[in-house]
Amino acid sequence: MRLPLSLHTVGLYSICLQLLRNSGTVGLGVVMLQMTSEEMANPREDLSASRKQELQQLLLEHMPSLLSALSGWYKMMQDCSTRYS
Repeated sequence: MRLPLSLHTVGLYSICLQLLRNSGTVGLGVVMLQMTSEEMANPREDLSASRKQELQQLLLEHMPSLLSALSGWYKMMQDCSTRYS
């Protein structure tokens, strides 16, 4: 399923970040990031070059926060795995 990122991207990364920071919605946040990356790798034909550049800039701006949230989730999963092994 492809979402029209050109319509939803302004707040998409912030929403993904909120989902990644909540243990109950981490999975949804990861899926949304996967869909976003797939959309960026294979953009729709009607996406203008300027909009594609804007989307890439938004991703770059949010990348440190997204990676930090993913790293925190990964560390939490490692801790749980170690605790219950």
